[in-house]
Amino acid sequence: MKIRLLLWPLSLLYAWGLRIRHLFYDLGLIKSVVFKTPTICVGNLSLGGTGKTPMIALLIEYYLSKGLHIVVVSRGYGRKTHGLIEANFESTASQIGDEPFQIYRTFPQIRMVVCASRVRAMAYLEASHFHVVAEKKISLGPNQSGSQSPPDLVLLDDAFQHRAIKAQFNILLTTYSKPFFKDFYLPAGTLRDHQLRVKKAEVVVVTKSPDPLDKNKNESFVSRLNLRPNQPVFFSHLKYASTLVGLKEHISLDTLKGEKIVLVTAIANPEPLVVFLTSIGAVVKHLKYADHHFFTPSEINLLKQYNRIICTHKDFVKLSDEIPQLFYLPVSHDFSERDKQAFYKALPEV
Repeated sequence: MKIRLLLWPLSLLYAWGLRIRHLFYDLGLIKSVVFKTPTICVGNLSLGGTGKTPMIALLIEYYLSKGLHIVVVSRGYGRKTHGLIEANFESTASQIGDEPFQIYRTFPQIRMVVCASRVRAMAYLEASHFHVVAEKKISLGPNQSGSQSPPDLVLLDDAFQHRAIKAQFNILLTTYSKPFFKDFYLPAGTLRDHQLRVKKAEVVVVTKSPDPLDKNKNESFVSRLNLRPNQPVFFSHLKYASTLVGLKEHISLDTLKGEKIVLVTAIANPEPLVVFLTSIGAVVKHLKYADHHFFTPSEINLLKQYNRIICTHKDFVKLSDEIPQLFYLPVSHDFSERDKQAFYKALPEV
């Protein structure tokens, strides 16, 4: 708490810096780029842990069911490479980032492009078929002609705060247990964008909510979000699968009751998973690593000593080639039946 108080003045300066930056964009002093291809941005106001990757997966499943050609654009946080890379079957997590690698491995029928500049990534995808509001000249770099057919839809992963590109539809996520209105700006808190930006989202999703929901508490919660009139908000909860998935077999969760298990996580907020496994009667030994951690050979050798390891999907795609006794528990966003229908209805037609 004392450290947070000491950091408070820096957080105030950071908040004012955000206000000035957004004001420059709002006044047109800094230009945003608009592309022809339909774009949906999934983002948040805080650092990590709101469930962006499961939301991207949900959107992929929904729009693939409509027969669309989908591309996901991500920064590829934590990767060991630089510049623009389009994933292929030889790509690794260290080349494109663990979360993009997880998505691409799960949905090999999509295209995955990683680049720190979303504008450059979109220019690569559209090649000469894009409109730039600021009339900027964007260099694609060598061997990046964008020669494939243009996508029907681009999903911009974690791009809400990147105003250099203007998405056509924004989905903003915030968690039920730590909503942005209870947070504070960096470095005293974890807010990386201004709270007023919530009004710029077309849809707000409150993730990791309790199930079932308390109606009175939810109404109070929504009032504190400070939304525009008729700005839709939906509450989602985590839905865990009933089986653990391994390379060669599946294991029913029922068998974990009373069992001692080893859980390995390298995600921003593993607590919901720990709570869930404990709630089904498992005795959890939790080996916790930093978000986006890439495991060293010595760490992998240490993990190999365990007979069976449970991890997240993101960690599974990084470790399963090295540790055959590894299993992950699939998880997804889920809504009440009423909210589910309303959420999909709120999504744009492409």
